[in-house]
Amino acid sequence: MKKTIPLVFLLSVMAFNASAAELGFDTDQSTDDPDSESPCVVVTCLYGKLTGNAQSQCSSAEKFFKNIKATKKHGIFDPTKTLRKRTQFVNGCPSADKESKDMVLKAFGKLKSF
Repeated sequence: MKKTIPLVFLLSVMAFNASAAELGFDTDQSTDDPDSESPCVVVTCLYGKLTGNAQSQCSSAEKFFKNIKATKKHGIFDPTKTLRKRTQFVNGCPSADKESKDMVLKAFGKLKSF
């Protein structure tokens, strides 16, 4: 009995991975870099940074968010317009709760670099 439970668990995990691959889901766990241009990934990474759970895989998502900037007439950084652009981007993630989005935007929304 003791050996059958781990064996059943192992077989069910293997069956799930096989069926997930057949359905077209990416089952490769070796990728270090998540989809950095996804609003949900950006919100998750920046929220993690705020709460002390920063991940090394999030550097490209943070860089992408930093590059969302707006400028005034002569190329001078405009924090208010930048906040608007970043808010519009972050709102592209319907699954993140409003509190998380607001926290991220309050901390990083107007910053030129962080």
